[in-house]
Amino acid sequence: MSSTTEANFSLLSSTRYDKELLGVDWNTRVNGGQPSPFMLLPYHFDRLSDAAKKHGWADTLANFTIQELTRVCVDAVQLASSKYPDTPLKLRILLARNGEISVEAAQTGVLCGCNEALDPAPDAARTIYIDPESTSSSIFTSTKTTYRGSYNSARERLGLSPLQKPSSQHLDVLLHTPEGFVTETSIRNIAFHRGGKWVTPSAQSGCLPGVMRRLFLEQGRFVEGDVRIKDVILGETVLTVNGVEGCCMGRITSL
Repeated sequence: MSSTTEANFSLLSSTRYDKELLGVDWNTRVNGGQPSPFMLLPYHFDRLSDAAKKHGWADTLANFTIQELTRVCVDAVQLASSKYPDTPLKLRILLARNGEISVEAAQTGVLCGCNEALDPAPDAARTIYIDPESTSSSIFTSTKTTYRGSYNSARERLGLSPLQKPSSQHLDVLLHTPEGFVTETSIRNIAFHRGGKWVTPSAQSGCLPGVMRRLFLEQGRFVEGDVRIKDVILGETVLTVNGVEGCCMGRITSL
């Protein structure tokens, strides 16, 4: 578990470095028409910028540009290339209060839905448990930071190992508010098939506005709406998305 506290945190976003993305049209369009091996990097920049504003870090944005973010990501890939040659990487981007950007690189798995339709990969299903307790929404659920108190607590209640362990990467927990609204999982945005559409919880629920969620909304693959925890069905199939994995199938279950 992270020792980061509410008073000691950095803004966080995780992207994917993958040469396969150079040939993916939706990623090229998001990058201003230029092929990029970084998944949705301009959206990550937007999310970090928006989070800095929400936390009142106006000075942090003085020298924070997409060009500088790209440069730091390129440096991280080059540094990792000797250890992880020709392999997809997860890049963990940290933006500190003083404006410093740092990037950590690690190997990652197969990209789900890496095509124009962003179809989920059925062989990469996530097992998603329903949290027996609710989680109140806050600025730390609507922005992504290194302070993960509520997410860590939710995983601990289900007996799940920390996110850093490979054994836990396909296991997740579904969060919901005291008011009874679903928000997200501990590491992914989520969508439920309702009325012939894939419905993802509204931003007003307090969920994290993820970058892949944003793309799906822009493409019309997702629509925003309220999803009540009482209406979630054990065994139902859901879609999970984030800025490293892409789009994967999941299944709601109980311990």
